[in-house]
Amino acid sequence: MTFDPAFPPTSNSLNRFKIWELTGFPPEKIGWAFYDLVSSAALTRAIEAHAEALAIAPTEDNLHTAYFQRLAGGNEAAVAIARQMGRCFGFLLVALKRGDALNREKNAEKDAAYWAYWSQVDTVYLGGGLADGDFGRLLVEAAQGVLEDHDIAIQLHIAIHPRHLGILGAARYVSTGQQAIALDFGGTLVKRARATYTASGLQHVELLPSLPVEFDLYTGEG
Repeated sequence: MTFDPAFPPTSNSLNRFKIWELTGFPPEKIGWAFYDLVSSAALTRAIEAHAEALAIAPTEDNLHTAYFQRLAGGNEAAVAIARQMGRCFGFLLVALKRGDALNREKNAEKDAAYWAYWSQVDTVYLGGGLADGDFGRLLVEAAQGVLEDHDIAIQLHIAIHPRHLGILGAARYVSTGQQAIALDFGGTLVKRARATYTASGLQHVELLPSLPVEFDLYTGEG
């Protein structure tokens, strides 16, 4: 069986990947899901944990906006958060590329085809809101440093229009018709766009206002 990165099974989401052994990886983060290390939610927790150094009130309405303002101003704590997430991303790529025995065993939902695919990856393009601007630049620099420290030959690049990469990719999957609505269901926003097509393919993407994601959580017994 082969692994198709364009249509990966949901069980193989990188968000669920956990590192169990890797030289240099922070021991206190062993066994953490990648989502808890590099994501919008992880950034929120980091901001709250370093609120004093960032000079941000934890009760502020938009923590991310305040954080990115501090980052643009060169706040040391803000820079350190971006670099730490970048290092975690670098460690993830090292673990995927090497496929060490314990990491394979503990990520049992990922089959041999998955590991074979990642062993051949030599270029990664980053997309999403965190890949944009100063944060993305610092993240890539830190991740590339981890890769070099472990002699892993993967080159990192930030995609063009990283914030809208998901919506652009979704729009390109439409093969017939003149118009389509493309949706990118993220953890914080549902991004929307109206795509227009001609016989030669996708011609234009009109971005529509994004909608905030609201979760109604219920935890049952058992």
